[in-house]
Amino acid sequence: MKFAETLIISLIFLTILSFSFLSNTADGYLHVYFLDVGQGDSLFIKTPDGKQVLIDGGPNNLVIQKLGELMPFYDRDIDVLVITHTDSDHITGLIEVLERYDFNLIIRSNILCKTTLCLALNEKIDKEEAQVWFVDSGDILDLGHETLLNILYPFDNNIYDGKPNNNSVVAKLNYGESSLLLTGDIEKKVESKLFYSELDISAKFLKIAHHGSKTSSSELFLNTVSPSFAFIEVGDNRFGHPDEDVLARLEKRGITYYRTDKDGDIHLIIDNINSYIEL
Repeated sequence: MKFAETLIISLIFLTILSFSFLSNTADGYLHVYFLDVGQGDSLFIKTPDGKQVLIDGGPNNLVIQKLGELMPFYDRDIDVLVITHTDSDHITGLIEVLERYDFNLIIRSNILCKTTLCLALNEKIDKEEAQVWFVDSGDILDLGHETLLNILYPFDNNIYDGKPNNNSVVAKLNYGESSLLLTGDIEKKVESKLFYSELDISAKFLKIAHHGSKTSSSELFLNTVSPSFAFIEVGDNRFGHPDEDVLARLEKRGITYYRTDKDGDIHLIIDNINSYIEL
């Protein structure tokens, strides 16, 4: 190969590498991606400082493809993994994720399931060198640049009622004047607990719980959170998600909502004051 051709190929490679590096550096914005992984939940967050957070892994390995689109090919490190709870539509994809990526910190609730899938996930986690943090209400993760992940639930005195949904980690992501309430799959019982706890659950942005199921998003909860925008992670399903009554409640309150089964991946961009949504 001639020297000139070799030089051109090298310059092209360096340009691609530089673009990938720049795309992964801090840009001062909070990026939240609601990933279209089918009937399940998976969110990817990039903080203003460039830290990366993955919340849940969806019902399949589509999350691997999504991470490949959002992260440079050479990047195999993610700062934080949050496992909201251990239902299969939230953790199936994490088995392969833990094969391919390293984590510094893994956040989860203190109730562990006994299913074969969950035991396999626990085995993968045990092989990680990551710190595992079993969180309770009141815990705070500082992600830098005034970006905080405030854990609201589970309470340290929470009594597990046999439903993994109701042991979901609930957290509020705060940056500047904006906040996003992350709800896992909590149902009305926990929504009521949060209301009576007198915690501040108000947020401009709301991740709708349990894929828009009728078991969640009560009138009381929506009135208290009072979001301007809502995001529903949902795919083709036999459960009737999202429920028409839930959608009606959102529309009644003038809450603009997006859903991954209709809109695909949803990209929420937040600076200190403003926010933007890309589909």
